[in-house]
Formats: sequence, structure tokens, C-alpha cells
Amino acid sequence: MLEELPFHEYGALYVPNGDMAQMYRDFGVNQGEVYSTNGGFWMCRKEFIDHAADTGFLFRDFQKGKGLDLPEEVAISVLSHLFSTEYENRFHYRYMDIWASEWTGVMKDKVPDGSFWDFQEYMTMETKNVNPAIVHAMRSKNALVERGKKILEDATPPEFVPWENAFRA
Repeated sequence: MLEELPFHEYGALYVPNGDMAQMYRDFGVNQGEVYSTNGGFWMCRKEFIDHAADTGFLFRDFQKGKGLDLPEEVAISVLSHLFSTEYENRFHYRYMDIWASEWTGVMKDKVPDGSFWDFQEYMTMETKNVNPAIVHAMRSKNALVERGKKILEDATPPEFVPWENAFRA
């Protein structure tokens, strides 16, 4: 919960958590507890996309009016609070079989290969051995680039088809 921590860090910007929680409340969040979120993976129904984006932009303007320039994950947290009747259903620990962010370097310079790995929850520092379907491989960028290059090198170039013949059976 935000109010229990001394500050929230966004790059070089430190915002006291009491101030963060108050900003959420000033924007309309009314749950008893206020939580932060990670912007790495967020889903909503397609019918809600425009409303979510509009709310995110409204919050961006609201926080800029307070002299802040916070990342998108803060707006995602706010709109998740605003539009979730049971916010706890959004807690990451409920979905670790689907998605996890590898931010600690456990897979540094490796491409996820379907093996279990030790995930560390950012907010609580608790560790759990996971093998999610989707891995946000933040520390694997070099390995992912190399894998992409190898795929391109090994690929058979497509046969050239003139545009006028492209749609003929």
C-alpha cells in the first residue's frame, strides 16, 4: 500500500507516498487502500480502450498541473483504481502463471526458454519460482536482438511477386 512506504521512485524523481496517495484521491480514487502498479503489462476489454486512454491523458494533465511528469504506469494505476470495484483482483500474484517481468537480471542476456526462474515481486521483494506464458524480459534485450538477427540470417528470402500478380490465385 502506498501510504506505508516513505516514497515512490520514478527514475530520478522521488514522490513521497503520502503525496502520491493524496494525488490519487484528489483525482477521484476512493478505495480505502491505494496501490501502485507496473506499466509493463496491462489489459482491458477492447470496448474500454478509448475510455482508459482518455482517463490516462486526463490524469497526465492533472499531475502535470502539480509540476510532475510521471510515467504512464501511474496513470494506469489510477484508472485501475477508478474502474475496478475489487482492485485486489488486479494484484499480480494472481496472474504469475500468465505474466511476469524479469527485472532483476536472473535471465540477463538470455532469451526466456520456458524454464522456471526466480521472480522477485517489485513492491514486496518476495521471491517465487515461476514459468509464466509471457515474460517481460527487460534484461534480455541483447539476447533478443541477437536471436532476431539469427532468425533473419537463417530465413529463406520470400519469392518476389510483382504487385499486379499479388492477388491472383
